[in-house]
Amino acid sequence: MYTWLIYNTATGAIGIGDSTHSPMWQTVVVTVNDASGTQTSNKTTTSHTQNVEIGTTTTTSTDKETGDVTTTTTTIAFDPSLVSSGFALIGVFDDAHPMDSATQAAFSAPQAFLYQSGAFTDNANWPTVQLSQAQKKQISDIEIGYQTTLNGGFISSANGTATLYGYAQSDVQHMNMIASGSALNIETWPIDYADMQANIVRLTQAQFTALVTTASKFNWAQITQMRSLIGQVQASTTVSAVQAIVWVAAAY
Repeated sequence: MYTWLIYNTATGAIGIGDSTHSPMWQTVVVTVNDASGTQTSNKTTTSHTQNVEIGTTTTTSTDKETGDVTTTTTTIAFDPSLVSSGFALIGVFDDAHPMDSATQAAFSAPQAFLYQSGAFTDNANWPTVQLSQAQKKQISDIEIGYQTTLNGGFISSANGTATLYGYAQSDVQHMNMIASGSALNIETWPIDYADMQANIVRLTQAQFTALVTTASKFNWAQITQMRSLIGQVQASTTVSAVQAIVWVAAAY
């Protein structure tokens, strides 16, 4: 894998480029002129090269019998297809061309630096960006934790025994359907209701109402917990403080 740093020539913002093939593009132009200087042939070939030394070399030879002059120009440059307009190359790095310490720091944390006037400088906006990124990730982790807790179900002792019941979307829909049927007096009691392990639990109307009540408390406790933690993340002013706020399922 070949890697390199690129930067926005207008803002100095740094990015990382990589490719499985060499990012260096070699162009060879062979031109033949006869003794009078008239061009008789011209051939151009392009290919990727492992040579990362940027530059142009020109060689000339003259045929002693015909006087034909052959000029070969070899140019090695960064493959333009790998860099968008408005961006420039800082360097190409491999085992033969390692990074210096300043470049390594920029490569490890490109958003923390800018490249201006041929040198790396600190990006004054980085701490704000870093905090924002940390907050976004932590909020996402909290939301995932919240959903995982819901999918893990809740415990209710509605039938006299602590039992784990499902609270995935399909479970909630089923529970709501039964509750609606009960309200319309079209449900026949007692009913058979499946727990989280698909075991059948027989519930009276009062027991089912207790089950729904526990489910509601469970859901509200987790929503409240999620909102509280997200609020703490948004109010935090350091990355370490943000990262210390993690999802913990709420009691209900």
